[in-house]
Amino acid sequence: MKLFACKLVQISALAIILFTVTSARAQSDDNQKARRIGFARGTVSKTIKVSLTTRRPHALYVIKTRAGQKLNIRVFPSPKSKEIYPVIIVTSPVGKSSALDNPTASRFAVRRTVAGDYTIRVGTNLMASETNLGTVLLRIRIR
Repeated sequence: MKLFACKLVQISALAIILFTVTSARAQSDDNQKARRIGFARGTVSKTIKVSLTTRRPHALYVIKTRAGQKLNIRVFPSPKSKEIYPVIIVTSPVGKSSALDNPTASRFAVRRTVAGDYTIRVGTNLMASETNLGTVLLRIRIR
């Protein structure tokens, strides 16, 4: 019985440590403010230069859409940062994440958007990249 109680305490301690680390990581993500993407009048696309550093390994963006629009998002390495394999995770206004379909995607497309804010998280595929530092280009097209 003592052995069981000892193992239970060890498992509980491990669970608390994992929860604390996960919570701290989630808070740091939440503390990063998302940049709102706007378009100049009459334009339908925009390319944003995103710098990924050790202090900022990912970037958050928000884009507002109307219902029924066509949205295309693509991320690719800048010519100077070819060793990076960037990825995007897009969350719709209703909370559906593109990570469920393909967590290593560099493209995202929706034929008929829902009205509201789409959140875009830009990062790198750490398994495929030689580094997670560098510059990537985020191209957004909405019609």
